[in-house]
Amino acid sequence: MIKGLKEIAAMATALVLSRKGDVATEDGDFATVGTDEIIHLDITIAKAFDLDSDDVNDSDVPKIMTILSSLGNEQVLMSRDNPAGFKLEELTRKLRYEIEEKTRNISNDERIQAKTVVNNNSQIIGLLHQIEAIQRQSFVLMEQIAPDEGALGKPRIGK
Repeated sequence: MIKGLKEIAAMATALVLSRKGDVATEDGDFATVGTDEIIHLDITIAKAFDLDSDDVNDSDVPKIMTILSSLGNEQVLMSRDNPAGFKLEELTRKLRYEIEEKTRNISNDERIQAKTVVNNNSQIIGLLHQIEAIQRQSFVLMEQIAPDEGALGKPRIGK
């Protein structure tokens, strides 16, 4: 979600910078901007909020507002109450990549403490792989019940 918001901010900035001037009409003065920038911003918003089409419509506003209101929530994982949260498999993958990078940075340190940390990190990476595998197994089981409707859709199990 943060990446999507960064992309929206970048596109909104591009839109503002594309301003070509003002047009005076009988209804008042209006700023003119390039249509390409508006279209790109529209698509970027739709992608960031996982909307059903690449056009933002009035019917998308409740979903967008629900997601935005969940930002800063204490919860980390995606849920009905936290639709902007991480999917477990995405979070474990991110953690794994960061730990792998940190491990590479200390792998040439010959001290016993560094070797112990490398060993501990390897075990943690293995456990994160196990978490991802268990989550994939859960996906298979839930897919047998019904298709995934996303964080704001109808739950496949539970209430």
